[in-house]
Amino acid sequence: MFRTIQRKKKIALSNMNLQDPQIFRSEFDRLKNSHATYLQRVEDNRKLRRNLADVDGMKAKGDIPKGATYVAIRTIDTNVSREVPTYLQYLKGSRRFCIFEPVSAPGHSANQLEIAVTNVLQYPGWEVDYIRWIDGGLLHGCDYVEVVHDKTKPGHVAVNHVGSDSLLYMRDCESIQQSPIVARAYSISSVDLDAYVKSGKFNNPTAVEKLKQHVESQQSSTSLGSLVQVYECFYKLNGIVYTVWYSCDVTETLSAPKVFMNGRCARQVQQIVIPGTMQMTEQVTYTDIPESEYHYIPFSPSITEEKKIAQQLGHAQKAEALQNAQSVLTTAGVNGCYAASIIQWSPKEDKNYAAVGPKQLDTEIVPGKIWDRPMVPWAAPYPDATLFKALDHLDTGNASANNQIAWAVNNRQDSRKTATEVQSANLASSQINSVQVLFLSIPVRLIGSRAYEIIKSQCLKGALNLGLDPSVFEIEYVIKSAGDIDYVQKQERIMSMQQDMPLVMNTGAAQAFMSDYLRERYPATAERYIQAMAQPNDGNLINALSTLLTQAVTDDTGNLRPEWQPHAQQLQQLAVQVQGRMGGMAAQGGNPTPPATA
Repeated sequence: MFRTIQRKKKIALSNMNLQDPQIFRSEFDRLKNSHATYLQRVEDNRKLRRNLADVDGMKAKGDIPKGATYVAIRTIDTNVSREVPTYLQYLKGSRRFCIFEPVSAPGHSANQLEIAVTNVLQYPGWEVDYIRWIDGGLLHGCDYVEVVHDKTKPGHVAVNHVGSDSLLYMRDCESIQQSPIVARAYSISSVDLDAYVKSGKFNNPTAVEKLKQHVESQQSSTSLGSLVQVYECFYKLNGIVYTVWYSCDVTETLSAPKVFMNGRCARQVQQIVIPGTMQMTEQVTYTDIPESEYHYIPFSPSITEEKKIAQQLGHAQKAEALQNAQSVLTTAGVNGCYAASIIQWSPKEDKNYAAVGPKQLDTEIVPGKIWDRPMVPWAAPYPDATLFKALDHLDTGNASANNQIAWAVNNRQDSRKTATEVQSANLASSQINSVQVLFLSIPVRLIGSRAYEIIKSQCLKGALNLGLDPSVFEIEYVIKSAGDIDYVQKQERIMSMQQDMPLVMNTGAAQAFMSDYLRERYPATAERYIQAMAQPNDGNLINALSTLLTQAVTDDTGNLRPEWQPHAQQLQQLAVQVQGRMGGMAAQGGNPTPPATA
């Protein structure tokens, strides 16, 4: 029954005419009010991540005693920071951003197209938006980027980080595409306002004038001025996305609603008459295509049975209780050790205070002076070792829960670790990382597909030149994330070879197997290592002969036998030559074992 009501509600919302100003304002206000709850969650997550403690303020309030401190452990930030490099390596560990598999032209090589698309998508500073996107997804459970037509970029397309707090949509939807209204918030100043007006984004003079007056009043009320928020709104009408700028401060639209175009176009062929003749010819034109979907792409580091992506949990929710526990226990341990390190004094005999109850005295111990009566030194006991074992347990448990198995094993505080266990943990961690980054594969493929549609359209209409034959854009491709093959599958091959290496190294395939492994693991320097392995290595033979010669010419005390005394100088020179030869082999990767000397 509840699902039926929700479904009817969504159908009713989709049938609303949001081009009606009154209906639009009403629905936007409802959207903004519902977003306030999620916005508070984002702000709470950020505070938890920073986990800043005002120690002086806590002392002033009496929350902690004088002389003590509070140690804020940033577990949430640590968890996020550990995972970001793995996802970033997935993006940057490949020479191409996407893989183009030709469907309509089997056997066609798309290598040039892949390189060209990668070059324009990896414009200067492109990593920043992806890092923020991944970081936000890990922290909050979900974050967004937008793929937009941008003539200032090399490929006329940009991927910009939006942020969960700046994107408003119905949070009870399973997908952002189901939301009747989607809005992105911008904080602007009077300088930005003038630029937006000049660019034509704000073309409603009456509303713009009201907003200018509001900005001026805001700036005059504060010494430094303040920013105001405007919203770039998108809504769907009859399957087509429309866009309009809106301000809550003046409760008016700052621009006229228009169909949202995002750089895609369609090829049209028309038959026209050649001027001055009766002959017909084909005229090819390209017209902009209205968008039917919002251009925002989410990233969530987990996929669960909960289909609402906004309900996915990030590290802020998952590790909040753990972070609090670690902070409290660490604070107790530090304060306990500090208290135990302070030597205190009490009178040796308590005869004069028999009738008086015990009390604390504020006494300053001055060096260079003595007590006027016998005193006994004492100190509080140090915290029990169980406290620190509990902290270690929480730390390793957190690492294991976040798939940092190798880190958890290597940092476990005991002596039971073995080389096999560490190796197995490293392999398990690598396997988990390979699976984990696949959650990034889905949105990266969407980014590549949408970006290619814009690049393709701009090239066909002549607005962009990538130096490619136009025929490559006529082929239909299946676009995949390059990280799946260039990173994930490569990591899987390396792990398999590491596991099989002990079995192969004692067979005739050892050298070929090691050569393949080096090429996979160290592609930039592998050939140098392979060349060094191919060189003949007589180190073991020379070392063995040197040892036999030493045993033959010396007695049990290590001195030369009488019959070899006349050859002592020659034997010494030979030992030096052997040492030099073996040292040269060690420098080239040979056997570094020094030879025996006579």
